[in-house]
This record gives sequence, structure tokens and C-alpha cells, in this order.
Amino acid sequence: MGKCLNCGMKKWRLKTTKCFVCGKAGCNNCHSHIMEIGFGVVNAFDYEHKEKMFICSNDCKENFINSVEKQIEQTNIGLYEKIEVKKYITSAIASNAFKIDEKILKKFEEYPSKPNRKRRFHAYLYLDDGVYESLRKKFLKQRAKILLKVRRFEEAAKLFESIAMYEEAGKARAKDKHISIKRTDISVDLNSLLSQIKDGGLIVIYRCPHCNAPLKVNKETDMKSLRVCKHCHTEIESMDIANFLKTALS
Repeated sequence: MGKCLNCGMKKWRLKTTKCFVCGKAGCNNCHSHIMEIGFGVVNAFDYEHKEKMFICSNDCKENFINSVEKQIEQTNIGLYEKIEVKKYITSAIASNAFKIDEKILKKFEEYPSKPNRKRRFHAYLYLDDGVYESLRKKFLKQRAKILLKVRRFEEAAKLFESIAMYEEAGKARAKDKHISIKRTDISVDLNSLLSQIKDGGLIVIYRCPHCNAPLKVNKETDMKSLRVCKHCHTEIESMDIANFLKTALS
């Protein structure tokens, strides 16, 4: 009869386990099964090896999630990248952040996430629902932050809403509204400045901020031609044009 050194449970053929986060010994009674990884060959009938991973406490579960979240934060997530949190788990495992047996770590090298020349690969056969959901939310939060950087505020707001980050969604929409109002104000301002140039029969020369080529503004110039450089064909920010014309006319 075996006895668990952690919880004291006695049982015939007791299976002992080890927390892969902190290394604490235990059994199926006091440790929780959090994921299972299969190591095999493409098109084989079954996996050559299967490894069940256990944790001993909620603290270790949180430490595991936090370690994977760091991998997500450090990666440039594509705006259209498929939600695939398992590859970030593999990255966290490869960083030696946990107390995983060297033999298992070596299997990750021999069986990568994508099939190698020997057609070997590994796959996650089971992942705890709570862990997956936490990592999925982190992934979407990171993508929303990238959307904010590229000023796609409404898309960011929808992502924040999908993971119940309502305050952040509101802030993103407020920025979108502010930018829209600002653009309207600038357009009105530009129309006014163009009218001054046309009414006064003036000719103003300014340089493209991208290619430095000279651009002429006169009575024939309209809003559409102002916004695109005729030399490099790059779009010019309305705010840049308005600020220059204000200076030229002052």
C-alpha cells in the first residue's frame, strides 16, 4: 500500500505525481491534472509518449498562467493571428520557468510544435478550461492594445467588450470620438484657410513632410489634392497642412 507524502492518503498502487510548477510531490488526490501533452509522429496511429502535468495549488496555477502571459506580452501578436495560446505555453516551458523533468524538456526539443524533418511534433491533448480562458483573454487584451496603437479604436473597444473590460472599451470609444471631432475641426479649419488663399490670390509653397518635395497651394488647389503629395503620393496629415498654412498666413 502506498502513502502520499503530501496529503497522507493511503491506497493500493497509489500513483504519485509532482507539481510541474514548484516540484512538490503529491498524488492524484491532492494534485490537479491541468494538461496532457502528446509527443508523436505525423499520421501515426497514436502518440509515442504522453505526459500528464499536475499542479499542487491555486498559487502554482496562477504562477503558471502568469508565466505564459509574459510570453504573450513579449510577442508581437499579429492583428489577424489565430487565437492559439498553446504555443505560448510551449515558450514558457522552454524558458525553464518550471520544475519540469529534464527528460520531458528534451522531448519538447525532439518533438517541436510544428513537425520537423523527422515528422515529429507535440500537441496539447488536454488543457484545463480555466487556464485556457485566462490565456485567451490575455491574448485578446494584447491584441486590443495593438489596435489602440494603430488608432483602430472601435475594433479595440469591441475586443475589450468581448473580455468584459468595459471601462477600457469606453476609453477606446472616447478616443475614437475625440479623433473624429478633431478631424472635423481640422477639415473646417483647412477650408477656411484655403478660402483665404483663394480670396487673396496668394500662392503658398510648403514641403512634403515625407519626401521634402515643394508643393504649391493656390486658387486652383482643393482639399483632395492637399492631402496627397503629387511627388511621392503619400498621404499628408490634415493637421500638418493646417498648421503650416496658419503659419504662412499669419
